Formats: sequence, structure tokens, C-alpha cells
Amino acid sequence: MKSAYSAATCSPCFSTRIVIFPPAVHNSMLRVSKTFVSCQQQAYLSRMPKSASCFSRNSRTILQTIAFSHCFFPILGGFLDLKFSLLTALLTFFALPALAEDIPQCGCPVCLLGNHHMWVISSDAMAPTLNRGDCARAEYFDPATQSVDAGDVIIFKLSQNSDQKFVFRVAATAGDTVKMNEGRLWLNGQVVTSEQHEPVWFDLRQRPVPRCRDISKIENGHCPVDRYTETLPNGRSYEVLDLGSTAIDFTGEYHIPDGYVFVLGDHRDNATDSRVPQRVGGIGFVPLENIIGIFTDF
Repeated sequence: MKSAYSAATCSPCFSTRIVIFPPAVHNSMLRVSKTFVSCQQQAYLSRMPKSASCFSRNSRTILQTIAFSHCFFPILGGFLDLKFSLLTALLTFFALPALAEDIPQCGCPVCLLGNHHMWVISSDAMAPTLNRGDCARAEYFDPATQSVDAGDVIIFKLSQNSDQKFVFRVAATAGDTVKMNEGRLWLNGQVVTSEQHEPVWFDLRQRPVPRCRDISKIENGHCPVDRYTETLPNGRSYEVLDLGSTAIDFTGEYHIPDGYVFVLGDHRDNATDSRVPQRVGGIGFVPLENIIGIFTDF
């Protein structure tokens, strides 16, 4: 679930972050260091997905996030020099925060006007809407003059002093009541309409998920994940993914106070969101003043 990253920025090159959550227990980062050496070249050649798979196959550290900030510097012959910095943090659940990074390789002509900014998504917690590696444009948000609606996808800081940036969908706003029951979203006492579709297939070698609902259905390393369209009372529709029954499929009923919103990841069982309080490593309610922008690409 939530991990405590520091900002990964290095100008004028670009920085990116690889997030993995290996399955076995080990209390030493020595094993991770050895894995880092063997995976380093693969990370250079394949950027993110294959290197994440490399680490998930080899590392034995449970509930740790490994983040690499790597800068590519051009040299003769068009080759690049890869530099890594290694950070670790404790995870409290088998899921991901939806992180975004300020990476200049995403082109954005309209951003030159000053009202928008491009971000790169660093996890699959908002899949299938936003996948790891996607570039997405957000319009800057001013809480004094603007409002957010249920269904908006926002980027925000966990606190005013934090450099971490998170991306989630607003499920409820001030005055609403919200809960999850058997994985279904309830707003103001009514279950939100959902329609099931054909599943999506995740390549477990490149996009690891906490688990596969039915391992007998895995085909060629691909896991089927249930897919639904959820339609909010205000008419906003979007797709969500469901890995199966998990602890965060059931919550109490929350009453959203003034000045806050309640957010969810579209990849419901693979996201740390408002269902998990900050005191146990989650997001909790998001203050409007912490919102940086609203995504406008979809």
C-alpha cells in the first residue's frame, strides 16, 4: 500500500521510478543489493516493466518498495549513462499507491500557457484508466475558485510539506456518505451502478499484481482480471478492475467533512486510497488544499 518515497528529480535529465513488492521474507537489504546488480543492465535496456519483473523474481524482501531514480545523460554514439539511487520503505498491504512524477520527456505544448502540467504515472493503482508509464495532462487546481466533482481524477500531495504526488479518482465529496460492501461502492445509501465486461489480461512477468483470483485460469503468464464500468449518480462513468475479495472490499460508512474528498483507485484491490487511514499507512481523506490538479485527458 502506501510507501514513503522522497522526491526523485534530477535536471536536466529525466527520472523515473520502479515500484515492486517481492513475496518472501528477508530482513537484510544485502539480498536486494545483489539483485540490483543482476537487474541493473535489464533496467537500462527495458526502462521499467522487465526490470520490475526481474526484481520480483529474485528479491526476497517482503513488503518493501524499491525505487530507482535514474538519469540518462547523452554521450557520443547516442548511448546513455544510467545512474541509480536506491530507496526503501515499508508497505502495509499488498497494493500500490498511485504515484505520479514530474518527468519532462512528456511533451505538452498547452502546458507552456501555465495552466496545465504533464505527469507520468508510476504504478498500476489507477489502471485501466491510467497505467504505469502513461503521460497524462492535469489542469492546475485552485481550491479558492474551483471545485472537484465525484468522478474527477486528481493529483495531490499527502501533506503540504510532502514532495510525494498521488493520483486517484474522487468517489465522494463533502457532505456525502460512502462505503464499500463486497467490493461494491455505495454513495449516500445507494449502491453505485456497475456493469461487468470481458476481463483484462495482466502479464504477470511485466505487471505484477498482488494475486490472481483463479490461478487455474493463468495462460502463458497472463492473469485474467475482472473489469466493470461504474456509473456514479452524477452520470460519470469509468472502468474499474477487481482482483477478488479482499479486506478493503468492506469498510464502515464514512461521512465526508467540509474541505475534503474521498478517493479510490480504479484498480480497486491494488490501490492504497481513502479506505486506508493515514495512521496505518494509507491516504485517508484528502484536503482540498492538497490537490494540485485535475486530469483533463479523459
